[in-house]
Amino acid sequence: MAGLFALLPGIAVAQSPADPVLVSNDWALKPAGIDPGGQFRLLFVTSTKDSGSSSSIGDYNNIVQDLVTTAGGGHSAFGQLDGTTREELAEMFRVVGSTSAMSARSNTGTAGNGGPPIYWVGGAKVADDYGDFYDGNWDNREPRDERGRKIDTSVAANKTVFTGTTSAGGTNTDYPLGGEHEVMTGSLEESFNPFSFFVAPKAGPRAFYALSPVFQVKGTVDLINLVSQVTEGKVDGTPVRKGQLTIRLLAADFEVVPRPTSANPVELTFHVSDDNTADFLTPGQEGKKTLELSFSPRYQVFPTQADPFTDLDGTITVEMKASELPAGYEFKGDKDSNKKLTFIVKNDPAATHPDLSIEAAEASVSEGETAEFTLKLDK
Repeated sequence: MAGLFALLPGIAVAQSPADPVLVSNDWALKPAGIDPGGQFRLLFVTSTKDSGSSSSIGDYNNIVQDLVTTAGGGHSAFGQLDGTTREELAEMFRVVGSTSAMSARSNTGTAGNGGPPIYWVGGAKVADDYGDFYDGNWDNREPRDERGRKIDTSVAANKTVFTGTTSAGGTNTDYPLGGEHEVMTGSLEESFNPFSFFVAPKAGPRAFYALSPVFQVKGTVDLINLVSQVTEGKVDGTPVRKGQLTIRLLAADFEVVPRPTSANPVELTFHVSDDNTADFLTPGQEGKKTLELSFSPRYQVFPTQADPFTDLDGTITVEMKASELPAGYEFKGDKDSNKKLTFIVKNDPAATHPDLSIEAAEASVSEGETAEFTLKLDK
């Protein structure tokens, strides 16, 4: 048997939550190709337009955050996260813009050249990482707004956004947001720089870029039945000493993406039981069990007993419950339903006690006569 896990490494993001925001594998805004444990960020252009007069970065963050909320009309998927409310998520969005006191990179936590890929909300990939984001050559220039709607850049008013930023994501010291008269804009058109295009009067109004926190796809857990049938009292056809059947759960039998380490192990919880027909498990081997996976040579053995009293096949079941998965994990496929593995245990007649029967020679005898009976063993 095997299970599929994905271990979720956290990363720190400046001006953003210390941990990524977890999303399900079926989240509507998860880009195609992002695997369990993978990370990404979402970008949009505000559907509303405002001035670039304020010198406070918080004012611009408020503009983009308000659009993520229900009242602001943001994409419905923003309200469909486990463990993060829509309002909490909205507060994590940041304007990709610079004032004299705060650069776009610092405000959005996009320092350096690493980081996850960035996608338009409901659209294509913009950049592979932060270095690619600020190189002036985006992978896709079909902007989306906070609802994921395409923006028509053939309309003159939709061709530029306020940024106050250099092409590399730093503050444009001559034309920041809240500057004296003019503010640097970025272009939404293919041939021009998305952050540093031309200066325009700060009264505007113009739209802004908004960037999400880091999202991380939950790990998936699956149970794969590699050995569906065993024989009572035997392992791989070989009789087991003292009539015991052994089910062994090896750490190597679990696929984990990415693999856990000794410094960051994953603990799996499951329940073991036999059926009501045959008794293949001792009471001590039934019930709730745990197995820590770290890909060191660890395993857990469940010795089972041959059932000498029933000459029937039976089953042993291993069940995992959605409510007991480690934080940051969900079941693959139907994420809300429990997963079960059922092993068919084939009866071994040699392991069953012989049936003893008694048969009277005559139905009745008279007082003083000898009564005869026969004891029979069926093997």
